[in-house]
Amino acid sequence: MQRVMTKICSMCHEPLLSTSFVKDRRSRDGLSIDCKACRHLAYMKNRLTIIERQKKYDQEHKEQIRAYHLVYNFIHRNEKLLYNKKYYEEHREALVEYARAYRIANPEKRRISWNAWYKKHPDPHRASQARRRANKKNAPRNDLTTAQWEAIKIAFNNRCAYCGRKMKRLTQDHVTPYANGGSNTLWNVVPACKSCNSKKYTGPPLCPVQPLLLI
Repeated sequence: MQRVMTKICSMCHEPLLSTSFVKDRRSRDGLSIDCKACRHLAYMKNRLTIIERQKKYDQEHKEQIRAYHLVYNFIHRNEKLLYNKKYYEEHREALVEYARAYRIANPEKRRISWNAWYKKHPDPHRASQARRRANKKNAPRNDLTTAQWEAIKIAFNNRCAYCGRKMKRLTQDHVTPYANGGSNTLWNVVPACKSCNSKKYTGPPLCPVQPLLLI
């Protein structure tokens, strides 16, 4: 428990409780020499100068700051994930409402941002769309991840499971279609070119295939 004591502020010269000061490890008593109210007034008076000075420092030390944050985020990754998860659970409704309001107020900005992300990350987008379709079709299982889809493509050497053509972009074909009770899961998905996927549609596989069972 923090000990409550009085201290005289160096700016307003008023005796105040220790709770009116911010912590400062450089001082003997562990508190700043000026109180919170005086510090705030000083900041507001010199706000523009402080902001410009901070921008200049950030620009001059951009790489060092970036390296520091990369190391910090790597060391504290699990802590940040747990904190973010807890924060989202506690503020879910407010965050969802904020995101909805932002989408409505900034449609063009969101469209440009989304298109840029999609071009840079096409596979995660396709995996997300596949999970969305599986939910709409009430698939028994819907747990195929982006990492599993990447592993499937590697196992098939980035070739169509039916015609054997090697392609950069392959679609996810469900061996047992949704219409027949198929799932969006590891053991029911193989890579296929658009042509073969369209030919198969909701029918049986075009040729015998062995889906990836284990990673």
